Amino acid sequence: MRTDARADAPDGSEDSGASTLERERAPAVAVPADLESPRAKLVYLAVAVWGEISADDLCERLALRKGTVLSIANGLRERGYLERRGMEYALA
Repeated sequence: MRTDARADAPDGSEDSGASTLERERAPAVAVPADLESPRAKLVYLAVAVWGEISADDLCERLALRKGTVLSIANGLRERGYLERRGMEYALA
């Protein structure tokens, strides 16, 4: 007998516990194919999912140092993937 709170989904797979509505609201995000750095992908996806976000918030949420976030964000800006909007970053 299973003791955890998860249940099997109707298709036989394990249900992650997220409701259907929560899964439907998750944005579909494609990472640009030419991004090779795992951290650049992480920052790109964070901005894509969370929307406009400051470097400080990225640091806190991703547990990265500010210098790392700024370097990655500036590289993504130079490549045309991000843009600055005041004190925040957003997808270009």
